Amino acid sequence: MKLTIGLKLKPGREQREQVDALRATLEFANAAANAASQCAWEAQVFGQFNLHKLVYYFLRAEFQLSARLAVRVIAKVAHAYQLDTKRQRIFYKHGSIPFDDRLLRYGDDYVSIRTIKGRAKIPFVCGPREGQLLAHRQGESDLVYHQGATSTVQTRTNSKYRVGTASRAL
Repeated sequence: MKLTIGLKLKPGREQREQVDALRATLEFANAAANAASQCAWEAQVFGQFNLHKLVYYFLRAEFQLSARLAVRVIAKVAHAYQLDTKRQRIFYKHGSIPFDDRLLRYGDDYVSIRTIKGRAKIPFVCGPREGQLLAHRQGESDLVYHQGATSTVQTRTNSKYRVGTASRAL
């Protein structure tokens, strides 16, 4: 069973640079994804391994992305071309970006996230149920820009976790 946990990042007022760093990370990563998509389209190379060989060093140099973020951007582009290769893929400026455990780590009430301006430690809020689910999370997280606020959405898979039972039906 796959469950999705929504967390809202709450940087303090004095940490305005954290908000700017998160937004800039989304913008740089999506610009890099568009550049990688353009290269993939021109070379007609759509598999992740071959695309990696084609654009990795270019993305690192041109967009100043960390090694892991460059790999995640390449995976995003390759995944977008899995549906079909009949048209070039274009990514939104504030589209979501996948983060793995090396780029984003969870504490009890904060996330430590790698941005283009360095690592930032940002508090988050979630409900009690989401907090319980977060303790058993697996997989990657997506950094999402939603209605002017940056938040993460954590997806995990664990078929042994019991969701709950209904005591009576309507």
